[in-house]
Amino acid sequence: MAISFPWYLSLYYYLLNGSYPKDADSKVCRKVRYQCGKLRLAEDGRLLEIKSGRELLHEGNALQRVQEIHQEGHQGILNTLDKISRYYLLHEGRDMVEAVVKSCETCQYRARIRFTRSNPMKVVKTPRHPMFFVSTDAIGPLPVTSKGNRYILTAICGLTRWPMACAVAEIDEVTTGEFYFHEIVKNYGVPNYLLSDRGANFISTYVHQFLKQIGCKNIMVTSYRAAANGMVEKLNHSLVSVLAKLARDDKKIDQWDQYLDAALMILRSTKNAGTGYSPSYLLYGYELRTPAVWVSPRIDYVEGEEE
Repeated sequence: MAISFPWYLSLYYYLLNGSYPKDADSKVCRKVRYQCGKLRLAEDGRLLEIKSGRELLHEGNALQRVQEIHQEGHQGILNTLDKISRYYLLHEGRDMVEAVVKSCETCQYRARIRFTRSNPMKVVKTPRHPMFFVSTDAIGPLPVTSKGNRYILTAICGLTRWPMACAVAEIDEVTTGEFYFHEIVKNYGVPNYLLSDRGANFISTYVHQFLKQIGCKNIMVTSYRAAANGMVEKLNHSLVSVLAKLARDDKKIDQWDQYLDAALMILRSTKNAGTGYSPSYLLYGYELRTPAVWVSPRIDYVEGEEE
């Protein structure tokens, strides 16, 4: 639960002019001094943590901030709580986050029935650097959009979990080769290994010769064994889930390809349960800032005025 607004005002006025709450005893005064020792007063009146610059939330604005963060990508409880903790100080905020997520109609519409399944996995080589090995797959067929797209080619870095995807009209050897070049090789260099299933587009002579030419080895997993390429299968589920929620919010389910870039940004800035970090942090060394946490523009801004 976020701190009460009266207590927030007590901290605010102590930082402003050093005053304590009326009729406060010595115990309350010590508590005020202790908490204010970690805070500073911003020019716009917000209370910010000195160490990280995170804004302290109170019961008057906490729910709005949680809803804004959640509605940006409709992530689950843990991921929403993690994003909140990056930019805000919310005391005992799990109950509020849990209530927001469980009351979200879009999330409940896309919720899946959980079950436990165990499949033996084969150990692959440990990645030595980003894009050391990349897992690839395809999603579809999906509803055909106005651009004619009905499939998604997907890929994920085995070390950083950085997701890549591209909407295509057909899945064949040409679109697969173009996806490899434009979405992987051109942006991140040539991977040492590409892990894929035995789909006709992945094992075609055209793709084989392309990978041989650039010096990349293609590893094919066992047929009809999705768990053998589980990393990209998990990406497929997460990507489709976020994509469907974003499109449903704007009532444009049949135009899902318009939201593919936004869905990728959400996944790239969300902490991965396997690594404990977001893909953007592991690949670039910093967290991506998303629109929900951008600072609002100044109302009193005058062109040419220096800050």
